[in-house]
Amino acid sequence: MRFCLLVLTVLSAVIMMTGCAVMDLSTLETAMPIAPARVQASGYVATGLDLASAADTYQSHHNLPNDSNDEDGDFFSSLSGFKVGISVMPKIDLIARYYISGDGLDENDLFPSYNYHHEDKTTGLKLGCKALIYKKDKNYVAFMPLYTRVRGENKEYWSTAEGGIIQDNNYTNLYNSDGLEAQMLYTYKAGQIVQFTLAGKYNYHHYSEIYRNVHSKVFHLSHYGITGNICVTFKPVFLMFELGQEMVPIHNGSTKNQSTVGMSLGFKI
Repeated sequence: MRFCLLVLTVLSAVIMMTGCAVMDLSTLETAMPIAPARVQASGYVATGLDLASAADTYQSHHNLPNDSNDEDGDFFSSLSGFKVGISVMPKIDLIARYYISGDGLDENDLFPSYNYHHEDKTTGLKLGCKALIYKKDKNYVAFMPLYTRVRGENKEYWSTAEGGIIQDNNYTNLYNSDGLEAQMLYTYKAGQIVQFTLAGKYNYHHYSEIYRNVHSKVFHLSHYGITGNICVTFKPVFLMFELGQEMVPIHNGSTKNQSTVGMSLGFKI
């Protein structure tokens, strides 16, 4: 248990390199209902999607070629969060997630003639439910619809060689998304200790931003993916590992494919 906590803490500290508006791409759930327990809670680290890059605005802002997504490290970011599930009926759970992503990150090499700095921070929220729609023997199928909300803030500024801030190039950029997520989950309960889950999901985003005091148009973004996880339970504690693949149609017409990863540690009471 101490080792699991150590791993989760180290991952949380290491992965806080981020984009501008990061969407949580993880599932980290099973199709099994929380009942007969009442509450399930866990902390997690996972992969996220930078929505500004999905809208292609990162490329246009920095005069990069449209195919630069393949080399743009900001496209996929990482995050850490906390999720809670509450059993309201034997087959229905309420689900809530809150996560953050971001830390100070300097990119002096973007503009060699100046000292360029930027700091990113994202907060995200997911609210919805999980409903068991099929159960037979050790097989479970559930549907999980969620409302998603992402708010990102990016502060960028240039400094002189002496360290003073150039006020004419001092900006606070804002990124906003409200959307919907739908997941279909299948779980095979191998035993009381181990469960295997496969999930397919779809996301829609109503996305906009204010970049250097200019309001963007509204982007209608969508992406979809598949994830698989293994849950190891030592009542009341559980540990979950997840791998997946996300397909993201970019606004300019190309598509980005990226592997995703997640881990959570929690309890059920």
